[in-house]
Amino acid sequence: MEMKLPVGLNKAKPYLTMTSLQFGFAGMYVITMVSLQHGMNHYVLAVYRHLVATIVIAPFALVLERKIRPKLTVPIFLRILVLGFLEPVIDQNLYYLGMKYTTATLASATVNVIPAITFVLALIFRYCTVTLHIYNKRANVGNTKLNNKLHVQM
Repeated sequence: MEMKLPVGLNKAKPYLTMTSLQFGFAGMYVITMVSLQHGMNHYVLAVYRHLVATIVIAPFALVLERKIRPKLTVPIFLRILVLGFLEPVIDQNLYYLGMKYTTATLASATVNVIPAITFVLALIFRYCTVTLHIYNKRANVGNTKLNNKLHVQM
C-alpha cells in the first residue's frame, strides 16, 4: 500500500532532504570539534564515524538491495578494497587533523570547495575537456545547465 503525499510536500522533498543533510553536517562539525578539543585522537574519531555509519546504513542496504546487487567479481572486489582504504584513511584523517587546528566554520566552508577542486583535477588529468562556445546564455557543465558561456565535454 503506497501512501500518496500532498503535491506541495512531494515537491518540497528535495529541499527538506538537503536542509536535514545540512543540519546533520552542522551537528557532526560540533560533535567533532568538542571531541577533538577534549583530547580524542583523530584516528579514533574516524573509526567511530565509519562504525556508526555502517551500523545505520548497512541494514537499509541489505534489505532494500538484496535482489539487485551485482555479482562480486575480483575486479569489483579490488575496487571496493582500494576505495575502502583510500577514502577513510586519507580523506577523514586529514580532515580531522585539519579540524584539530582550525575552527568548525573553516572546516564546513572547505567542504563546499571540494566540487571545484574535483573539476580542476579532472581538467588537469584530462578526464574532461573544456571548449569555450558562445551560446545564447546557456552552458552545459557535466549535464548541468548554467547561465554562463562555458561548455564542458566529459
